[in-house]
Amino acid sequence: MEDYELIKKIKSGDISSFETLMKKYHRQVCKFIYTIVQDNDAVKDISQETFISVYNSIYKFKEEGKFTTWLFQIAKNKAIDYIRKNKNQKLEDEEKLLNEESKDESLDKILEFKEKKKSIETFVQGLSLVNRKLLYLRYYHPELTFKDIGDILELKEQAVKNRYYDLHKRYIRYEKSQKGGDIYEM
Repeated sequence: MEDYELIKKIKSGDISSFETLMKKYHRQVCKFIYTIVQDNDAVKDISQETFISVYNSIYKFKEEGKFTTWLFQIAKNKAIDYIRKNKNQKLEDEEKLLNEESKDESLDKILEFKEKKKSIETFVQGLSLVNRKLLYLRYYHPELTFKDIGDILELKEQAVKNRYYDLHKRYIRYEKSQKGGDIYEM
């Protein structure tokens, strides 16, 4: 069922449609929030607050807009509110583990994948919050256009494109520098 159909049902009081919508986006919202707060314990609370806000203000949603843009804007605001409230607390850096290792893959491929993943994580951790959010939205939500991402991040479409392509170039240079290559080679 399309988001707009679910929203119409929610507006008419159908709670099960809200549950369907929440199940559809819960994981994506949690991942997005994590890119901002980087605290697994806080993600659960913030995502709940996000969906409570969505439910309480669904009547404000205008059908001509994209639901995901509206949803991620609310999630972003809730995450930023959390950071403001907890700015004195030190956020923990958690090492991510590779959960699934295919038995068919060679040990070399697994190690290569882990190294690549660690390299990407290290690169992303060094980015600004806006750039981390941009990458998350671009890779985990391919349905979002640069304009949609700009709306969520409160940036112009061209600024989002420029940042994205700049990040791509920066990552290539970063990879070369990690392998001992000439970082100015392009």
